[in-house]
Amino acid sequence: MIDPRTLEIIDQVVAPEFIGGRITATEFENQFYVYLTGQTTVFRYIYKDRSLTLDTAWNPGTVVLPGQSGPTAVAVMNDWIIVETNAIPADTPMSVIAINQADALMQFSSQPFPALPLRQSWSPSAVTVDPLRNRIFALDGLAGRIAALELRDDGLHTVWTAPQRTLEFLALIGPAQRRVLVGTDVPRDQQIGANTQDWVVWRNADTGDEIARSPLLSAVNGGTMVEPGYDGRMYFLAQNGKIIDLRVRPVRPGKK
Repeated sequence: MIDPRTLEIIDQVVAPEFIGGRITATEFENQFYVYLTGQTTVFRYIYKDRSLTLDTAWNPGTVVLPGQSGPTAVAVMNDWIIVETNAIPADTPMSVIAINQADALMQFSSQPFPALPLRQSWSPSAVTVDPLRNRIFALDGLAGRIAALELRDDGLHTVWTAPQRTLEFLALIGPAQRRVLVGTDVPRDQQIGANTQDWVVWRNADTGDEIARSPLLSAVNGGTMVEPGYDGRMYFLAQNGKIIDLRVRPVRPGKK
């Protein structure tokens, strides 16, 4: 842990195992926590008095299924943390997992894409969450689909799925009752992960219906997302170093 103003090392610890996903920090019930995803589980550290301590009382156990690879980075949604598995390609469909912050044994898990082409699954980016509506947006690049799930008292429920080939983080924009989901889409004739082009797609977050699609662009810079800006702008960070300003506008009569 580093002070962002002075770059002083505040504290450092050795993680229990190799950590693949980004580190997530949050505050819950007046306590600061740091979440890390390992190969089969999620670890939590307590940050207090400028030191990090592994929270051994919070232990979700193994959260991946046989044949799955480890989880992505943690996203925080109210009393829950959310991960999806198969951060590296796997032969078993990915799972979306919700773990309660107060009780690590309180968990829900769902596989929104149970049927896989060629028995392959790959979900390297963390889920996107909407805490105001308990919604989770997940992706699987090799399954070629994205999904919206809702966390309810009795578990995770799939609201919709849609065909979209992406490995990048999904951006959620707009007011609470008019959410829009924005992400990339790889052409079907290109290998995902080695593609040279992308579309950007805007979807109604409630239904999954496509609202708009950009012209075909040079491939996005991997490990990023289509970044939201002011006044409806979205910024596309291309592999060739260009930053493209994208805006959705109504179609004029007679135009397509």
